[in-house]
Amino acid sequence: MKNVVAKLHLHQNGGLVFLITLLICTLGLGISVYLTGVHYSSLPLVCSNSGIVNCSNVVGSGYGVILGSGIPTSAAGIIWFLILIVIALTRFKKPAKKIIEDIQLLWSVIGLFIVIGLIYLEIVRVGAICIWCSSVHVLVLILFFISLITNPRVKPLIKH
Repeated sequence: MKNVVAKLHLHQNGGLVFLITLLICTLGLGISVYLTGVHYSSLPLVCSNSGIVNCSNVVGSGYGVILGSGIPTSAAGIIWFLILIVIALTRFKKPAKKIIEDIQLLWSVIGLFIVIGLIYLEIVRVGAICIWCSSVHVLVLILFFISLITNPRVKPLIKH
């Protein structure tokens, strides 16, 4: 791992952006793994089970699995964060291809649209919020903004 980090393209704030991206992806990956583990085990969720914040109602609802498959939505989160880690590693290697920056932005947009849909399902359909899920939603939103403001095609639009 040390060797990989040493080879990364760390110009200007690129290194800091890369590290923040990896940290956020690791947090999101950890939460997704936790929620997936809870789904497949008999462990209780560490979360409120009453009122508007009710993780059990959210993850236990029909929307807590992918299209009724029995596969938890959080498993898709694991895949999403792992792919974004690979994209970030590819993006910040020297020399980075410009298409990778666009792929990262596109992947973040996809994640953002999915999160918007999940928030709708939580609030409108289930009538409860899962604090773990909301944490992942915030992380995806932050990663979207990072991808947006660091994309060279978007930077000129932001400066004006």
